[in-house]
Amino acid sequence: MTKIEIIVSDNLKIKIDAFKKIVDTVLEEKIKQNDYLNIIISEGLKALLKAIIPQNNETLWLTIENMSNKNPEFVSNFVADIIKHGGDIKKEEIREKIQLPYIQ
Repeated sequence: MTKIEIIVSDNLKIKIDAFKKIVDTVLEEKIKQNDYLNIIISEGLKALLKAIIPQNNETLWLTIENMSNKNPEFVSNFVADIIKHGGDIKKEEIREKIQLPYIQ
């Protein structure tokens, strides 16, 4: 495991702590904070990838998701390259999809 230290806003910390109650309830056990953060980061990455990749083809999405799990560096490089060559309009559409309210 690799240790990563991040700084989050007070508001985001409150949301993270509060949402853990939901995860603990769904899993029917209190999990360690580290395991919880791994879940939300992993799911957050998947949600961001879903915001970028069209969802009108389930087979395509499942293929990309599985590829990303097996070789995240390759998939990230590939998707970034596609976005880079997609033009400013496509980049703006994607930016609007993934821009979170607390990123300013």
